Amino acid sequence: MMNGLLMQVRPVNDNEAVIVRLLDCPLEAYLNPANMPGTTVPLSGNSGTT
Repeated sequence: MMNGLLMQVRPVNDNEAVIVRLLDCPLEAYLNPANMPGTTVPLSGNSGTT
């Protein structure tokens, strides 16, 4: 879970992952380019379970 969004990610190294798809989030989250599949996101500093 990242920023309150449940998403499937694929790790690319110890610190980053690539978004595969959004699983559970508000509809507005789909319109945010930062949540687009293929976007690299940091793994460190995110709370919640993986």
